[in-house]
Amino acid sequence: MCLSHCHRNRHMVKLHGTETHGNCQLFCLSFCESNLEDHLSKSVQGVNNHDILKTLLEAVRDLHSLELGHGDLHPRNILIDADDKVFLADFDKSSSFAEGQRELIIKEDLEALGRLVLYVVTRGEVPFDGPDGEDVAARCPTDLQGHMEIEDLIRSLVSPHGGNTVQLGDLIHHPFFWTHESRFEFLVDVGNNPDIEKRNSESQIVKALSCNKATTEKHFYQV
Repeated sequence: MCLSHCHRNRHMVKLHGTETHGNCQLFCLSFCESNLEDHLSKSVQGVNNHDILKTLLEAVRDLHSLELGHGDLHPRNILIDADDKVFLADFDKSSSFAEGQRELIIKEDLEALGRLVLYVVTRGEVPFDGPDGEDVAARCPTDLQGHMEIEDLIRSLVSPHGGNTVQLGDLIHHPFFWTHESRFEFLVDVGNNPDIEKRNSESQIVKALSCNKATTEKHFYQV
């Protein structure tokens, strides 16, 4: 059922055809060189964390748009082809939202994505598997570049507000994925905001920028 839907998606392993021999049904799928686990261990210097994770978020978003959940997101079920393109595979544990428990299905996929974020950014040094109910974001090494953005992305996945695919689509634009150019443009836009220039204490954006003043040595008003 799931393969018939998923083979049309650009982020899923393509189904080219099937054959039946006796009691066995054979599937002809796109050839991929390795899974994510092998890819990270063999290509440490050439791995683009942002591209891999953005593709995974897009893949799960697209899968959910088909009213399907993967149910087994794991480094061994994410395949990489010769061009380093990323694909989801192994849909034997997938479920249809029509079968009920839509929110639970989405929650399980998002929690797995949170673990995958940590697994990918640490090049597999932090194991994917962990005890149920653990604080995944807390396992992020603090000496990792951009660890605050990584932790925020993980927490947004494992503790979603509303648990829906709209939020997953929004997370594709999370600051973790921003380029240097987009970061610069954001700072320029923020700096040119009239409320910020005038330090308008009633402005929502100024309040947001000053939200951590109790825990920082120097808050926004002193910049």
